Amino acid sequence: MDMDNPSGQLMAAALDTATGTRFPQFHSAGCLEIPSCSVIIPIYNRHEWLETCLQTIARSHSNPSQIEVLVIDDGSLDQQKERIYAIAAAYQCHYQRLPFNQGVSAARNAGLARARASWVKFLDSDDQLVAGSLQKEISIMEATHVDCLVSGYLVRQETRGKQSLHFYPPRPYTNTNPFDALLSGFGAPTPSVLYRRSILANVRWSPTVRHPDDWVFIITVLKQLPRLITWQEPTFIWCNHDGPRQSNVPLLGYCRSRQLILEDIWAFILKHGAATDQRAHCQCDCIFRDIIIAYREDQDLYNSILIRIESLYPGFVPSARQAGLIAVVLVRVFGLRRYVPIREHLKALALVLIAPFTPQV
Repeated sequence: MDMDNPSGQLMAAALDTATGTRFPQFHSAGCLEIPSCSVIIPIYNRHEWLETCLQTIARSHSNPSQIEVLVIDDGSLDQQKERIYAIAAAYQCHYQRLPFNQGVSAARNAGLARARASWVKFLDSDDQLVAGSLQKEISIMEATHVDCLVSGYLVRQETRGKQSLHFYPPRPYTNTNPFDALLSGFGAPTPSVLYRRSILANVRWSPTVRHPDDWVFIITVLKQLPRLITWQEPTFIWCNHDGPRQSNVPLLGYCRSRQLILEDIWAFILKHGAATDQRAHCQCDCIFRDIIIAYREDQDLYNSILIRIESLYPGFVPSARQAGLIAVVLVRVFGLRRYVPIREHLKALALVLIAPFTPQV
């Protein structure tokens, strides 16, 4: 391990949070005092990383007894259920088992319904919090009086016994207007956000959305018009076990879901009288991103994308960067020969303009 560079130091810090030391127990269910923060952990048949996760939560605050940890068992099998319960009980976590497997959204909603603290964080059972991070997040939110704090995160890759660590800062949020955040597709991994519980009073995870569930949730939160800031520090470690996580959601299904979400966002903006030409163009830019997959896989979706762009911003032209990326994707997906007629087809519709692509020799 190289300790002379930032990534080596980050790795050391990450490994330090995962030691096997026992910690003071969390806020117990029978305690009358209101906890400072509620951490909600949905779990299903995956007990092997839970204790490490709980240990890192304890290290994220100088007084773990101020943290209420809710372990929501989403109908695990009997043998797994017993192990999960034993670990949760050892740390005085609040344990609830759903009668049958209902999905991670239902488990998170069950935890949110029981949360008592002013601040709420959602964490997966194989994620880890950075030492001292939760206490710092709470301090920032109390000092700034915001409703949401979005931080950076670390991704730790574990492949064949080797580990690597990479830091990902939060997406820029320079404009404090939630409407612009919605249009820009602002999102964040679930554990990188700390919420004020009151802003979640009318918000729940959608049980019908499997992916992108985290984006849909933060969009729903942004519709509450919260005060939101970002913090350029890592607060949790996303552990990839034996290779990168890959979604089993078909790409076309993801595109269809994205288009429905974007349509809902625009309806919300219209409802609040916040539509402008600039925002319409931004919405078109987001819609346009799925045009290649739609052209290849679903003609109806492709046509609906073109119709929506035309109705929102006739004569829309994507940004040079966006157009260049699309051109590269076109060539990679269809090959250079098929790329030319597709480009000409789009240009003929006078709705989009794909930047010329010059293949590199």
